[in-house]
Amino acid sequence: LYVEHHPYSYHPETWTGTATFVGNGNFLKEVMHVPAVMRYVRLSFGGILTFSEWWFWEAMCFIVGTLGVVPLSVHSVAYQLTFITNAFPCAASTGLSVSLGQLLSSRNNDSNKDAKRLTSACFIFICILGIMTSSLVYCFRRDIIQLFTNDAQVIEGC
Repeated sequence: LYVEHHPYSYHPETWTGTATFVGNGNFLKEVMHVPAVMRYVRLSFGGILTFSEWWFWEAMCFIVGTLGVVPLSVHSVAYQLTFITNAFPCAASTGLSVSLGQLLSSRNNDSNKDAKRLTSACFIFICILGIMTSSLVYCFRRDIIQLFTNDAQVIEGC
């Protein structure tokens, strides 16, 4: 509303306002086009399911909090380590997704073979990265836990 009613809040050549969309009568038809809306809803389920892990960890945090301070502290250390150790494979898989999208959208005949090779190489890389990360966390588990706390009960629980 601010942008619509204050003429100096934007440059007139960058946005023509909502009157242009509503005025021609096609705006609502285009926005409420049922097949496009249903496709959008279908595509959004993946994003919703992505949040289900986060919601699980948050719910577990509330449940563990009812057990006391020490169990909540132990859970908090595990909660932080989970996201830290998943950051590297997640970053690699994001790069893989972008590269696969570029390969598959190209009109090159060899793009499918390249996509298969890229997927295999990235899978092997992520497995090696996971093994290395897990090994490092295991080897330095006491040092890592002590980065979070000096409490003997929490260290014992971890």
